[in-house]
Amino acid sequence: MLPPGRLYEINNTMASAITAGRTLIHVTAGAANPLYILEAHVEGESATSLQMEVEIAKVTTAGSPVGTGTTTTIPRGHAAAASFTAIGSLSTEPTAYSATAIAEKHFRSSVYGYHFEPVMPGLWLPIPAGEIWGLRLLTASVASQKFSSSLLVLELG
Repeated sequence: MLPPGRLYEINNTMASAITAGRTLIHVTAGAANPLYILEAHVEGESATSLQMEVEIAKVTTAGSPVGTGTTTTIPRGHAAAASFTAIGSLSTEPTAYSATAIAEKHFRSSVYGYHFEPVMPGLWLPIPAGEIWGLRLLTASVASQKFSSSLLVLELG
């Protein structure tokens, strides 16, 4: 059962193809509202097998990241505005990611891309209030292609 909070789905589809790693979704939790990541997805536009390494990690030094807007939807129909901010397809990366605060990391060869969905609430990925985390594609496929990504988050408070 979900704790009291609001569900949001953050979606991002890249406008241009890439062959190198990049932050796909960069999320900053609200100052008084921690988040839980309940699901994460990354997939390429090609139906062929992908070699990719994906991680969800804490940003330790924000710098001045630049990206595009993401689409945030409200799956359960509540009207409350989100207190978090999210940008996607970063063209300027954060200055530094943590080498130790990595909540999830996978390298896979897959036609279907990356899917993270823990079944137990104790395995959800917490983002404390005010912290910044990123869904990153560390290595992209050799063939240039676009990627789409999404996060399902629960905002508390």
